[in-house]
Order: sequence, then structure tokens, then C-alpha cells
Amino acid sequence: MKPIHITICHSDPVYARALAQGLASRWRQATFLVATPGAGDLPSTVDWILSDDPEDVPCPGAKIIQLYDDPEDLKDEQQGIHRYQPLCLIAAHLRDLCMEKNAGKAPASSAGNTIFWGFTSGVGGSGTSSLAQAAGRILARLYRANVLLISFDGFTVCDSTPGTDERTSLRELLYRIACGESVTTDLLQIHCRRDPYGLYRLSGTDRINPLCRTDPEELYRLMRQIAQSGAYQRVLLDVPPAIFFWKELMRMCEKKIVNFGFHDHRSAPSCLQEEVLRECCLEDGTEPDTGIYVFCSMEDPATFLPEHWSDGVDIHGQFGSEVRALVDRMEH
Repeated sequence: MKPIHITICHSDPVYARALAQGLASRWRQATFLVATPGAGDLPSTVDWILSDDPEDVPCPGAKIIQLYDDPEDLKDEQQGIHRYQPLCLIAAHLRDLCMEKNAGKAPASSAGNTIFWGFTSGVGGSGTSSLAQAAGRILARLYRANVLLISFDGFTVCDSTPGTDERTSLRELLYRIACGESVTTDLLQIHCRRDPYGLYRLSGTDRINPLCRTDPEELYRLMRQIAQSGAYQRVLLDVPPAIFFWKELMRMCEKKIVNFGFHDHRSAPSCLQEEVLRECCLEDGTEPDTGIYVFCSMEDPATFLPEHWSDGVDIHGQFGSEVRALVDRMEH
């Protein structure tokens, strides 16, 4: 992949150096340098310039991105990135602007402050759904986060909105979004149910899950609208390997978790899947080492299903402790 040379030219040199260091840790395929505004020390190989004042950095052949503090400061017809937002969003937006050939899409999280986690495995029956559910419950219970779990399994458990007689369908939700309706917090609450741990799950009256048969473009639109709603801090996608667009779903996520499962003799497909995701990261201009996580369970999650819960794994058993270690590593 051709390297991208980016120079940060900002009136605050301390901020410029900190930003360059932070972006370099998230995007290793790009090189970041710091230049002084008006000093004429811009390198000749620069491809892009990040500057708070585009008129003060004349450089023939280079493309300028304005790093603005207030949207009113953005120059007419000038590409820009808002300075006061999380570093992960700045990096995602910068990659989206700089990559001439981006084989994938910008992470769905770039539409808001929501971070998407994708859980998958190379073969079914490896406990990936249990892993995603346990991670969501840990984030909701121990990290006090608003977490939404979305499953792409072929069949779903029919559900109704708690406390009301209103029954809703995920197909109806997709239809409303396709017609141009924006996803609001109220609309999401109608289609979500909350478990005893505080984890929300996107559900409906459908027996056959319409999400696993939906066009990827519509799913991408749904994920970005969920991020824009600001209702959830984390959205977890349970992605089976059998659906044809599993790779597109995983590329939407900033965090990608490959579950190798409990049985060693079934881990070979997951190894291949990890290689495919690493190739996707390199094509998209992201760093595989910081975006892909591997989970190998020491215990079979089926042996730790609590008798007093009828809907999934307990976060306090042996399997739960392993998932807590994974979540701690990803969050910190």
C-alpha cells in the first residue's frame, strides 16, 4: 500500500504534536509530521495538510483539511474535521478523506460517539453469541454503559414491547428507515428489550430475522442512524460466518473480535477469518493490531449457563471472568 504523508500545521504546537502522536498510534500506514505555520518548513513529499488556517499554509500539490474549532469557522468549499471530538472519530474521518481507494466504508461510529464492536467466528457453534452477550452485559453492568446488542442469526425469539400490548417488527423498522425516517431514541426503544443486566437487544415479532436478509447498504444506513441517535455508547454486532455480507458488517465496526471457541480442532476456520479481516484493515487504512482481537476460551461457555437465568450466560462464572478480561483489554 502506498504510504500517505500528512503534515499537521497548527497554531498550537503542543496540541499539534499530541495530535500527531495520537493519530500515528491509530493509523500506522500514514506518516505524521508537525510544521510551524508560516515558517516554510513543509516537506516536499506531503500529501495532506491538517491546519487550523488553510490560507497560511501554501503548498502546491498538497490537499488541505481544515481542523476547525467551530463549524462557523469552516471555509467555503473546504474539507474539514471538527477538532473537539474523540480521537477515534478524528482518525476515522481523516482516513475517510485521505484514502483515494477505500475498499470499505468509514466505520459506522464516525457518525456519532457510539463505538461498534463486531463478534464473529469462522465456524458456527463456537459460542460467539454467548461471547457477545456476556461482553454486552459486562459493559452494561460493570461499566454502566448503554449497550445495544444486534444479532444477525437466521431466527429470532418473538418478542413484544415490555409493559405494553404493542407488538413491533424489525421489518417495519427497516421499512421506515428505507422511507427516509430518522432513527430516534423513542423509535429504538419500541424495538428493544432490556434484560436483567441492563443490556438492550434489538428484537421484534419476526420469527425469521430480516436483518440477515437485508441489503448491506440498508444495514449501513441503520447503523449510522443508531450512532447519530446517541442512545447507546456501545453497539455490539453478533455476526455469524454463514451470512454472505459478514465481512461488510465487520468492516463497519471499530473493534473486531474473532472467537476461536473452546475446541482447538475447530479453530482453523477462525484463523483464516482473522487473516481476511487483517487484509480488510490494510485495505481500509486501519491498523489490524489495534482493531482486531482474538478470544480463546479456556472453558466451554455451555457449562456455565446459570440455572436461574433462562436467557444466556452469567458474567460471574469462569467464562464470564475470561470475557471481563477481554473487555478490560479493549476498553483500556
